[in-house]
Amino acid sequence: MLANLLLMLVKSKVKRSWAYSNLVSVIRKQLMSYINIYGFLEDPEKSWRNIIEKRKKKQILEPSLFENFKF
Repeated sequence: MLANLLLMLVKSKVKRSWAYSNLVSVIRKQLMSYINIYGFLEDPEKSWRNIIEKRKKKQILEPSLFENFKF
């Protein structure tokens, strides 16, 4: 019930409309990433482009469970 409540809170703060099942799926997949979840849910493509650009500029990799994943 607590997870449901938190997901409904996130859904209410995001302006873009998401189906509940899609929202749950996206959040579940992004739990191991250091991203702004509200910004990501508003515009996922823009958020990923920003992350990739920052990593390329700074050449700093965040700790990750998936070290072999290349952008």
